[in-house]
Amino acid sequence: MKNIIRALALLLAALIALSVAALAEGSVTTTGSVHLRKGPGLDYRSICTVSSGTKLSYDRTDKDDRGVTWYRVSYDGRQGWVSGMYAKEGSSSTGEKVTTTSNVHLRSGPGSDYASRTVIDVGTTLTCDRTSLDDDNVAWYHVSYRGKTGWICARYAKRGSDPVGGQITTTGDVHLRTGAGLDYASRRTISSGTTLTYDQTSRDDRGVLWYHVSYKGKKGWVSSMYAKAGGSGGSQDDGKVRLTGSANIRSGPGLDYVSLGTAESGTRLTYRGKTQKDERGVAWYAVTFEGEKGWVSSKYARLK
Repeated sequence: MKNIIRALALLLAALIALSVAALAEGSVTTTGSVHLRKGPGLDYRSICTVSSGTKLSYDRTDKDDRGVTWYRVSYDGRQGWVSGMYAKEGSSSTGEKVTTTSNVHLRSGPGSDYASRTVIDVGTTLTCDRTSLDDDNVAWYHVSYRGKTGWICARYAKRGSDPVGGQITTTGDVHLRTGAGLDYASRRTISSGTTLTYDQTSRDDRGVLWYHVSYKGKKGWVSSMYAKAGGSGGSQDDGKVRLTGSANIRSGPGLDYVSLGTAESGTRLTYRGKTQKDERGVAWYAVTFEGEKGWVSSKYARLK
């Protein structure tokens, strides 16, 4: 009799276990870096860490003593469990294309303070599954590249898969350099007013944009400080900008660019015919300030 009761108890325990740990099939996508554990709970040993944005197939689910759902998955040839706190049912919610407009770091998190996993070449088209804002409200795209997942800054990528390229016109005599920066050797000088076609862009350590062009059989880089987007035609100086308050004149259209100096309220600056919005949607005017090309925020200036 005791053996019968014991057998019934074991059968009941097995039925309860089956009701808790359900056989199932489906897929989940990790929403953050998550441990792959030996069993469905925090007390089980971690096998490895699965990166954010990884799509996994599961064959079973279970709940821990907190009521959290766990998924049994396979990853890198190893089987284990991931918590539903860091995974969502289904694959990534979006598949929007983004194309890098400069060589850009693939970082472990959405911010420049996170470690770089690799550098992605300019002109690379990637699939973005989600976006995030950093502490400065700059957008970051979560992408996969050559088997690695991570984040790239939206300042160095554009939405869509169109190839990077276009035309520029030099606004002054400018060096054609061997690389994207002032430290690179000059191959020759290009005269002001020359229209060139570029096939890629890059930024130097000051944040200045450079264009890769061909000129008289030689390839190299020219600084955007001495070139404007578009072909020839029209005046370089299309009007004036009047400051409505004291403002920093910056080397590029955004708060992260270095300040070239401060201009007082009421100062009139020459407008260089170009306006660009930053990641916050704030317009910046291209101006000339004390002989240098710079940018001023529309929050402190009015276009005349």
